[in-house]
Amino acid sequence: MHSVVIAMYVSHRKIRRGQRKYFSLYIQKQDFYTSAKSKIMRRLTINKIRKLQAQAGLDQLQGYIDSGQVWFLEGTMGRMAMDYLKCGACFLPEEAHRDYWGNIVPSRKMVKEGTTGSLTNSIDYWEEYLNGSE
Repeated sequence: MHSVVIAMYVSHRKIRRGQRKYFSLYIQKQDFYTSAKSKIMRRLTINKIRKLQAQAGLDQLQGYIDSGQVWFLEGTMGRMAMDYLKCGACFLPEEAHRDYWGNIVPSRKMVKEGTTGSLTNSIDYWEEYLNGSE
């Protein structure tokens, strides 16, 4: 179902921009799963996710993750942050931090898309939340 919608979306752009060869090569090389993810990412931005986190009461925890402070707090806070990163309710910051023991906590640019702490993982979680699956 996703591949049909994406093909119609790309073919609409192909006609509108008049670059038939360029977009026909784009369709052949582009992974449809990645295209669907990029369309979702355009709809659900970081600011929208942060608003949803505030409604759910996770904005303070996300702030601790962004600043790196959560890795210096007691162990239960770090474990709770990891649980929320794994499920996608929170996401990693743009810069890497170090924990209390000197280990590197990666940034969201350092992790693979769709894995723990990535923005795509968070987008998937909040999309399911908005659709009523959670």
